[in-house]
Amino acid sequence: MKEKCLALIIALLFTNVMGATPDTRVAVFAHYDQKNVISDHVIYYLKELKKVASNIIFVSDCHLGDTEKDKIKNLVLYIISYKHGEHDFGSYKRGYNYLKNHKVFKNAEELIFCNDSCLGPLFSFDIVWTKMDTQKCDFWGMTKFVHSKNKRRRHVQSYFVVFHRNVFASKVFDAFVTSITKQPNKEEIVQKYEEGMSVLLEQNGFTLSSYLDDRMSYEWCSRLASQNPINPLVKVQIFMNNFGFVIDMMLNKMNEQIRISYPKNLIESYVKQVNSRCGFFEKSVTLFKSILNIHLSRGDLFWFGKRYKLF
Repeated sequence: MKEKCLALIIALLFTNVMGATPDTRVAVFAHYDQKNVISDHVIYYLKELKKVASNIIFVSDCHLGDTEKDKIKNLVLYIISYKHGEHDFGSYKRGYNYLKNHKVFKNAEELIFCNDSCLGPLFSFDIVWTKMDTQKCDFWGMTKFVHSKNKRRRHVQSYFVVFHRNVFASKVFDAFVTSITKQPNKEEIVQKYEEGMSVLLEQNGFTLSSYLDDRMSYEWCSRLASQNPINPLVKVQIFMNNFGFVIDMMLNKMNEQIRISYPKNLIESYVKQVNSRCGFFEKSVTLFKSILNIHLSRGDLFWFGKRYKLF
């Protein structure tokens, strides 16, 4: 009995020493906006992120005026703002270099790379860390992509990645991040940096994990709503390419599993903001694809009121 109690005390002490806290987490937040503004949903994201990471470097791939910078000056440690054209990974590089050159890494235990391609978090990030602190891994993402034909081919998705100190303090990581350059298209960015980063780190002995088991399609609302656990970050394109009633159904379904604290007015404001970019036809196509995907996942298809088994 005494031995068990002693082991428990040692385990608790070890956890407290090794576990990261908001004061020992740093984050690089990548931003881009065609109109050179910081939207309300980005400000909300930063407020929630600051609860789990005290020091945030905000890097924008566009020129921001002083009025825009003033919106977040109390939320971030430093703002970098100019057009560099290297997309999110270029912003990650610049934020990482600032943290390294200004010795902010000195007391850091975790580094977060995240960007503004999502609305959220739908609920507190603390819930995510409660789970991920129990995972034995060196770096993790909110989601990971697993290739359908080759399960060994996988990578954490770069919209939200967390690195433990043994990773971001390594020469391998430093060489990778500092070598990031402008790429000709999104496909090259994904292959060379998003996928390439996970492959490189695993090849060097670092282990990966994810909050969700694998990637859920960003356009498939029904699957987003049925995830377990629920992803606190939802890609903005969901709100750009879907009818309002579909979005409401998705959020209501999610709310059945976990209480969503995200302000509904921010979603309504964003939908209104991007509504002109996506017409009735595009939304109809998205809805049709979602319905088709549902049937394909179940191996059946409804046609004129009848169910046909596909496989």
